[in-house]
Amino acid sequence: MARLTLPSAGPASTLAAELEQQRLAHRAARIRRALSAMRRLADARHDDVPMPLLLGMSDFDRELSRVEQRMRELNSSDALL
Repeated sequence: MARLTLPSAGPASTLAAELEQQRLAHRAARIRRALSAMRRLADARHDDVPMPLLLGMSDFDRELSRVEQRMRELNSSDALL
């Protein structure tokens, strides 16, 4: 009968950081696509851009900044390992 052992903390935290990086990269890509679509909508308008669209774009910009900041933090902590 095979025995299962738990991996040490080192590789698990590296795997967790890698998975988190991938998740954040996918999230950032989705946010960029949404922002691109919103900007195209805003550019296509011949009149004033509706306030909800402007507010949505600024919300997505802030979220993208947070995601990119978290990715930088993970990269810098990986460099320390």
